[in-house]
Amino acid sequence: MSDRKTADPSPFRSGVTHGFLSVAAFVVVSGLVGSIVHLTGDPAEAGPNIVISLFDGEDGQPSNLKTRFTSPMVLASRILETAEDNSQPNLGVDDPTVTPDRATPAATNDVQTGGIRINGQRVLPGQSFRQVNQANTDQSASSGQITTVSLQTAVEDSAARNPNARTFDNPDGKPIIALVIGGIGTSYRQSLTAIDDLPEGVTLSFVPDASAELLRRARRQGHETLAELPMEAQSRGRTRPHQNTLTVNATKDENAYRLRATLRNKPGIYGVISYNGSKFVGDGLAVSDIASNLAGRGLAFVQHANLNRTTFEVHADSLDMDYAAANVNIDSRPDAAEIEKSLLALESVAIENGAALGTGFAFPLTVDVVRDWAARLEDKGILLAPVSAVAAARADLIQTTQLTDTSETAQQ
Repeated sequence: MSDRKTADPSPFRSGVTHGFLSVAAFVVVSGLVGSIVHLTGDPAEAGPNIVISLFDGEDGQPSNLKTRFTSPMVLASRILETAEDNSQPNLGVDDPTVTPDRATPAATNDVQTGGIRINGQRVLPGQSFRQVNQANTDQSASSGQITTVSLQTAVEDSAARNPNARTFDNPDGKPIIALVIGGIGTSYRQSLTAIDDLPEGVTLSFVPDASAELLRRARRQGHETLAELPMEAQSRGRTRPHQNTLTVNATKDENAYRLRATLRNKPGIYGVISYNGSKFVGDGLAVSDIASNLAGRGLAFVQHANLNRTTFEVHADSLDMDYAAANVNIDSRPDAAEIEKSLLALESVAIENGAALGTGFAFPLTVDVVRDWAARLEDKGILLAPVSAVAAARADLIQTTQLTDTSETAQQ
């Protein structure tokens, strides 16, 4: 009787068998879970995440809203609270077949229900912002109160102090957004794309070693320009600091020399912008010396959104120099959806405060998103403005506050 050798199982056959069994097990488990959800689930939970009612409920009570979030609920409640008590549903728009009553006195702006707020003033149905603004101005003048200096006048004053500030007209006092796109000069090709593709309302900031050719091209394209001022950071990491970086331990003359070297070959700039420099801007003495130097040259200082704490603002006010601080850095995360979200945040700040300032870098993605966003901005009642306009708006606010304080002191 001969010995019989048992053959080893085929690896291929074993793999196919195990793969088939795995797929079959997944199908069975998925079908079981789906059947349980179908039989026991609540169909109402399959609806939209947020439901906002556009109509009043019975007896004027707000409709019962279903939402998983708080903020839309609050917003819907406010809409329902301020809605007019009409027999017909109020969708928040005027009936096109009804002519608005132009005789409605703008003085009813003091009513705290209904309407919308534009530049801090409440506009009721049937009124225009110009009517309300003019009525409030006349009322302030007749009561002997100090009236607010117009933004347009402030912009003209800023241009008189700094001839490199771009001309900007905003006679209707619309909200404005300034956007500073930096890093121009890092890559010649990307720099040309940013200069040529971005609308002229966008301000461009240039790295210390950028060529004068790029600066002149940007000016010809209508852009306001800034020079990026290298300053000492708390931690430089692996980045080698620029040779003209302003440092805390340097003498006044050394930093003055580095500032001159940075500004050399920078024709037509409106001012300078900080990109880094968290250590330098916290040193009051060092900042005082540089601020005085900049003020003597008639240059503005713009604070990048990456810097949270700085003493530049205090020194700028004491020297009566143009100053503006950015609210948002739009491309901290180079993602189109995140950039658009940051731009939307800037719009909210502008509507609330009258002006907003954002910063960003000349990434190709940032340039594309900003170009498309800027084309739609004016339709929202917001203007794209050079950074000098935001600095002027800030100076206008300070001047108005000072005049108001002086008036109150005199009355006492």
